[in-house]
Amino acid sequence: MRVSTTVVSKDNIIKSYFDNPKKFDPFCKDLSSYVKEQREIYLETSLTNIYQCWDQIYGPLNLKNHPNYHRNFAVNPNKDTSGGITNILEFYKGLWVFRVYKKEYTNRYDFSISVAFGTSNGHFSYSYHPDAIQDFITEKFGKSVYQEWKQDVLDDLDSLEEIVHAAKKNINRLIPSIVTSRRSKQLCELVDIEVVDDWAFLYPTK
Repeated sequence: MRVSTTVVSKDNIIKSYFDNPKKFDPFCKDLSSYVKEQREIYLETSLTNIYQCWDQIYGPLNLKNHPNYHRNFAVNPNKDTSGGITNILEFYKGLWVFRVYKKEYTNRYDFSISVAFGTSNGHFSYSYHPDAIQDFITEKFGKSVYQEWKQDVLDDLDSLEEIVHAAKKNINRLIPSIVTSRRSKQLCELVDIEVVDDWAFLYPTK
């Protein structure tokens, strides 16, 4: 007797999300409207969080010389739950933080890429939204400072590639996440995170 086995490909799994948007979020009815709404929330939240710390954030340049610059790969072992979010993985290298977390209120996994854009109280200040970062640095420090900071970030992409690779080795499921902007999409593609339409997909490489 011949036994048939079906291998579900990564592409088929991704397609299943678009065929059934509730796999992204149980409250999602129309995917386009959902993405638009979430992007607006992400930008507004990021701007609010950054600007609330206007007086506390300093020095977007020369962050590679700061004691908090992680020259070696680092892991945050904290898996606590706060505000309905459970930390699953949190990897640091260079200017970057890569985080995998679970939204307990939707029972869905997500991930984020954040980058240091200054210091506060002796520690790096991070944000995941490129538009919010550009707005803040340009407003507080000027356009030329922003361009220098941006070049420092691009020069440190090897660090992000390393922690993305580590994250893929430490997950056992495909995890989708909304790309917050065009630049977020480009960043994901640069570090080998697949992007389909408005979504980035982190897949395991075990």
